[in-house]
Amino acid sequence: MESDHQMQELHAYAQKLNGSAIRIPHNQSFTRADVVRAFSESFELIGGVPRLALWAHHNPSEFYKLYGKLLPSATVIELGARVPNNISEISTEELEQLLRDRLTSEQEVYDAQD
Repeated sequence: MESDHQMQELHAYAQKLNGSAIRIPHNQSFTRADVVRAFSESFELIGGVPRLALWAHHNPSEFYKLYGKLLPSATVIELGARVPNNISEISTEELEQLLRDRLTSEQEVYDAQD
């Protein structure tokens, strides 16, 4: 855990950088919101998006590794019909028809909202 002196130095540094001290909780019961807020504030203090872009330019492989972790690992499409547990049990034509039917029904819902 940080000493009081180190905490004071962090506050002073943050104040020097952007004119206002960041909130640094002194207890161990952090909420997810506390962590996200602290990370976001720290990100801005060290340069934000421009600095990230500069780093990404010089480290494209590392950037894409991180970027890949942010992408969804799978996309789920609700087909609204019985689909076998093993996708290999359904023909390509049947799967295409299920997708067409689903997209058509979603478009109808979207059109009805306009």
